[in-house]
Amino acid sequence: MVKEIDHYSIHPQQIAKFHPLDVENLKRTVNNAKKRFTTEDIPELPFTEWKYDTGEFGEKQYSCLCTEKAFHEGSDEHERNTWLGRIIVWLTRQKYPNYKIEQMCQEWNTRCRPPKSIAETQDEINGWYEWFKKNGMIIGGCWWNIKDERKKEIVRKQCDKYHCKQAINPYENMSISEDVGVKMNQKVLTDGKLSVKGKYIMSGYEYLILTVLDKYMPKTGRTPFTVKDLKYRMQYKKHGKWQLCMDISTLKKTLEDLENHKCIKVTDPTPTQCKKKNPTFDDKVIKLARGLKDIDMDKYIVFYYSVARAFICHQITQNEYKVYLCILNNYKDGKSCTLEKMNITLNMEESHILRAIKNLEIASLLKVDRLPPNDMGKKHNMYYPKDTDKWDKDTDIELDDMVSGLNISLIA
Repeated sequence: MVKEIDHYSIHPQQIAKFHPLDVENLKRTVNNAKKRFTTEDIPELPFTEWKYDTGEFGEKQYSCLCTEKAFHEGSDEHERNTWLGRIIVWLTRQKYPNYKIEQMCQEWNTRCRPPKSIAETQDEINGWYEWFKKNGMIIGGCWWNIKDERKKEIVRKQCDKYHCKQAINPYENMSISEDVGVKMNQKVLTDGKLSVKGKYIMSGYEYLILTVLDKYMPKTGRTPFTVKDLKYRMQYKKHGKWQLCMDISTLKKTLEDLENHKCIKVTDPTPTQCKKKNPTFDDKVIKLARGLKDIDMDKYIVFYYSVARAFICHQITQNEYKVYLCILNNYKDGKSCTLEKMNITLNMEESHILRAIKNLEIASLLKVDRLPPNDMGKKHNMYYPKDTDKWDKDTDIELDDMVSGLNISLIA
């Protein structure tokens, strides 16, 4: 029984714990509940193509184009449940609440060919949520990562790498473990600092030192990290001998530049940190500036440490290292990596950028997919960072230390 009362007057019934009720809202709630359990067929709508390519300068990119395309256009028979799972993952990653996701999936169902009943769609939504509880939300990803051949072909048909961040952006699809990866704060990756010309530029050596510090500097701060420790980590083997990747004068200048850029502080050691009466340059303590140490939210890029190893053993140059960082930074910010964009950021000639990309590819640090022109005649390269152990033996001095420290004896 429902008793309607005037919301704008005080009634004795309210004192008796009666709750004012909007009857029209109740009717809508009841009708929506009925719809959830109806098995009536939903009329099939004509197919409407989603115009995601605007044809404007600079390709627009979407977080997961294939899934978003299927969401806007609906799906064909025998493909609907596959796309339903991917759509739920896609919407969940956009922070939609579950009730909203269910509404949007029911709306998507009306665009399918043919649509399922509301009750059947709800059952499949519930089924996916049960599956996610057991297996996690791991159904997403690009088609080439899908093992099931039928599902792989379903997703492949909707793929358009030109417009998909997940296809060209490693941050949408790449996971780097701490043992092979490093972080760099985006505060030092501004256009002015990445540029090869200008007042506020940072050198490739500065970025290299920041990379080594992130990799090897103790996280607690109790154990001092000295210049000697830094030099130890920046050696490479040449003609069977270990040597620093830069001369001492360059190292000193680079550390000074990092201090001027407020990235680090180089201080004399305390008596407890160094027992020497006259500490040397090697004994100075390096501390990371608080502004770089406290990384806000996710304002940093992640990349493979193998690129630093290649730099240390002179397989790539300072500018090539900056090109690599520029590509990763653009990916993180959702920007395109066209030559025009990188030219603006780096203030480097396009021919030099192309040469840098080629050398990064030769050093096994970057996978480059050179795609044919699209319908607008625009050419695009796809860049995928790679990990390699190609330079480990020439840069990991600890491996040599372990071998030389072994006591080998012959037993007669």
